[in-house]
Order: sequence, then C-alpha cells, then structure tokens
Amino acid sequence: MDRKELLAVLILVALVAIAATARLSSMAPFAFGRPRTPKRTSRRPINEADAGVIRLIWPQHREHYRPKGLEAVTLFDAGERIFAEGLFDAAIATYAHFLEEHPRQRACEIARFRIAHCHSLAERDAEAAAHYDAFLKLHPHNELRPAALLWSGVHHARLGQATLARRRLTEVIDKFPDSVFAAGARDHLAKVGPPEPPKPPKPNP
Repeated sequence: MDRKELLAVLILVALVAIAATARLSSMAPFAFGRPRTPKRTSRRPINEADAGVIRLIWPQHREHYRPKGLEAVTLFDAGERIFAEGLFDAAIATYAHFLEEHPRQRACEIARFRIAHCHSLAERDAEAAAHYDAFLKLHPHNELRPAALLWSGVHHARLGQATLARRRLTEVIDKFPDSVFAAGARDHLAKVGPPEPPKPPKPNP
C-alpha cells in the first residue's frame, strides 16, 4: 500500500471515529450522494458491456442494500469514495473491515462485489476470479449476478481456464439475454472459442 492509500485509510478511520461520537442520527443514509465512476488504471481495451460493469455502482433496487446505523453507513460510504478514487487496495481493506464489523447487513453483498471489482480494475486475474466466484456462490439471487458472471468469465479466460470461462459466459447469455452484459458475454465467449472435440477412443489392439 503506497503513501496515498495509507493516507486514505487514516482519513477513513478518523471519519468513522467522528461519526461514532457525533450522534448525527438525523443524517439520511448516503447523504453525500452516489459516488463517482471509479477511476480505471488498466491499459487493456474495454468494450461497452465491460464499461457498463465499471459504471454500475449500485443495484437497481438500491434501497435494499443500504447499511443500517450511522457507523455502518459512514464506513461503507468511505469505502465507496475510496473505490471511486481508484485506490483499490485501500478500498478492499475498507470493505473487508465493513464485512468484519457488520456481517449481517445486506450491504455485505455489495461489499463483496466491490472487493472483486477492485481486483478486476487492478488487473489481478486470479484474485478477481476467486472473489467473483465467492460472490456468485454466496449471493445467487443478487441483481449484480450477470455482471459477476461476465467478469468471472473474463478473468478465468485470461487465466487459461477456458471450460470455466465458457460456463460463466454462457450463463449470462442464457439467463440474462436482455441485460447490458449479454453482448459482452457473447463477445468474450467468441474469443474463448468452442470446446475441443472429444478425442476418439483408441482402437483395440
């Protein structure tokens, strides 16, 4: 973690401490509004479907995932802002801390997706694939499932895991054909290519 990210974490700790003692109970959740689109440091080309994943900050039914309680709201909002600034390691640490402190909140679903998303934007294929797969297993009905499937497939493809990549991308196409992620799934599935035909059985001697 570099000095800029360390400073962001220290500021986060200060924000949480201030919020916990100020008793600003009348503050509405997410009073500071929706965070900006996260900065992207990747040099890889990105298509429109992939860009949709980056732009997607909240699920469609946003109110279902609001943290409960001032400390939880402040901590999660800090993670969103750090994430939007492109400080991915600091954001991962913040969301992980949220998961530890508030494990029963529905916002944990979004925090887990954000951790995977941070690894995606930092181009850590193995870590991103593992975290997306964990998200898919833990939250099979979350609105972000098609996004997680797409990016899981992309990262598995980059890791040379073609079979798993096809499975993830095919699920996007079959189960979410009208989503913004379906076009990206088709594009990446074409790049992965069809499975190899089975080898013919060896002739009997």
